[in-house]
Amino acid sequence: MNKKTAMSFYKRNIKVNYMFMFFNSLNITHGFWMIFLASKGVSLVQLGILEGLFHFVSFFMETPTGAIADIFGRKTSRILGRVLYTGYILLMLFGTSYHHFVLAFIFCAIGWNLESGAGDALVYDSLLETGEEGRYMKVNGWLEVVYQAGQALALVVGGLIAMRSYEQLFSFQVLIIAASVGIALLLKETAIGRGEEKKRIGLIESFKSQYVDSYSIVRGNSRLVYLIVLINMLGVFTTTSFFYMQIYCSENGVPESGMGVILAVSCILGALGGIAATRVEKMVGERGLLISLPLVFMVLMWGMTDFRTAVAGFIFLGFFDSVMYVVFSDYINRLIPSNRRATLLSFSSMVFSLFMIVVFPVFGGISDRCGLECGFFAMAVVATVFAAANLIALRPGKVK
Repeated sequence: MNKKTAMSFYKRNIKVNYMFMFFNSLNITHGFWMIFLASKGVSLVQLGILEGLFHFVSFFMETPTGAIADIFGRKTSRILGRVLYTGYILLMLFGTSYHHFVLAFIFCAIGWNLESGAGDALVYDSLLETGEEGRYMKVNGWLEVVYQAGQALALVVGGLIAMRSYEQLFSFQVLIIAASVGIALLLKETAIGRGEEKKRIGLIESFKSQYVDSYSIVRGNSRLVYLIVLINMLGVFTTTSFFYMQIYCSENGVPESGMGVILAVSCILGALGGIAATRVEKMVGERGLLISLPLVFMVLMWGMTDFRTAVAGFIFLGFFDSVMYVVFSDYINRLIPSNRRATLLSFSSMVFSLFMIVVFPVFGGISDRCGLECGFFAMAVVATVFAAANLIALRPGKVK
């Protein structure tokens, strides 16, 4: 393949990835799995354990799957991820015991790991191949719009289907996954920085090199470590709110259709956040965002402590989470070499999993004992402590 043809394929990757992201985010079960399992007799503590298990598996599998993406290809990794996610859906649909759901979440975690980092790495390196890496924040902003639009549509449609039948809900999801695999097949693997170790020293040594070199990059870069901790801790607040909002709404008499609308409106605000991210970054500046976003998340988490304010707080959380993700992802990618990109992005996701292993089961336990208001109160306290620690970390000379 000549260089001109290759460049056209790399440019096409961006458009194909928008399509893949839409179908990938068209997860009609995402907003309702907790209610579905609760209807099968699974308690809040058990739900917390399942999500904790998801992140426990993710913690150990993130970097290996990132290495798979860097060595064997990001496209290959994404397709494998979709196949394993299909296994998760089928186990949820036909599972009859808690053990089946445990296995389902293991499949889900590994499937998610195989996508995590691989997609971002493919997009960034496609832009590098064409010399357009400066467009990444803008491209990532529109990816966030596509993701949030797909998720919003999925939540509304999912809510309507869930009112009729949870079995139909999970069955339709299998068809959507099949469509996403078909789109993934259209992607073109990038060549920048990928596969040199495998060609030169063999498979086992290649994996070892990925780990050793990647961790040396993280260890020697305090700014990268700081950004990874920041983006993932804020992501914990968003993720916990999203999942437990399902139970929060149900306990306050909101039907699945209404729940889907609330979750979808948050996604629409998230899409607006994706569009606005580059403008906000230019207006406020990097340091301004690093200081202000943790404070904003803190205020919104306090809003979650009472259902009368929780809906508004949750909706606006979608906007600021998208701004945070788009901008901070760009900051992180600037600090990562291409031949370690998927591995290091997976390392970042591993940090998120580590946080969630602790937070989700504890939140479920507190909420089971004294109600979701108490659970969100505990999260608001954690958000306050984190915002204060962030201000201390940003003192001149602390983060370079």
